[in-house]
Amino acid sequence: MDHGIKAIESAEPNLLYYVLTGSRAYGIHTKNSDYDYRGVFINTPEEIYGLNVRESQEYSGDIILHSLRKFVKLAMGANPNILELLFLSDDCILYTHPVFKIILDNRDLFLSKKVKHTYGGYAISQLKRNKHKSTHGTMRKKYISGNPKDPVDSKFAGHTIRLMLAGINILQTGQLTPKLTGKDLLLIKLIRYGLFFRSGTHFYNYTMRLNDKLEKEYNTSTLQHYPDIRKINNLLIKAHIEYYEKR
Repeated sequence: MDHGIKAIESAEPNLLYYVLTGSRAYGIHTKNSDYDYRGVFINTPEEIYGLNVRESQEYSGDIILHSLRKFVKLAMGANPNILELLFLSDDCILYTHPVFKIILDNRDLFLSKKVKHTYGGYAISQLKRNKHKSTHGTMRKKYISGNPKDPVDSKFAGHTIRLMLAGINILQTGQLTPKLTGKDLLLIKLIRYGLFFRSGTHFYNYTMRLNDKLEKEYNTSTLQHYPDIRKINNLLIKAHIEYYEKR
């Protein structure tokens, strides 16, 4: 399977990075799971110096690419969907331009205590707003599980718990590993199959306990509070210069 690489390289000649993400990258997919692709391109000189700076590009087949500048900004902000792309296992990395190695070789610069707010903060805000609905706003019939009088959206629950566990792990170890293994893998699979949470209340209480643990790890973590903007900005400049000097 070529994963659409040839088509993307043709459509986006300034491609820097192209990866498989989503459930197949986390190891929680089924044979019917979608293939989700994300990537990075570098802006052309016209886009950099002109009025129309392209930040993102979508293609059919659930393919989304971001400009290098936008990607770096989102990664600095500890955006979970972006940050994890820097730490995928080799089997999920489908294309890497030599220039993007400048970013990958310095990926630890992007890890900071901000993950507490992005990995845990969004999920908690959603739960508090929709307490006992246990969803992001709409209960989806195909994912309903648990007590019929107090149901849980199993897909949302799996996504929430996976993010919470990842945030805790980053703060504990200073590392990010998107592919799940061991007890964490089993737990998320059970949740997604609707076999773990008895009710929406059970899910809510479990998540709040994880949030307490996230708070504790935040207070003891040795990670930097914020990424070093100067160092990352220099990486971004270096990547642009090297790319266009070699063309």
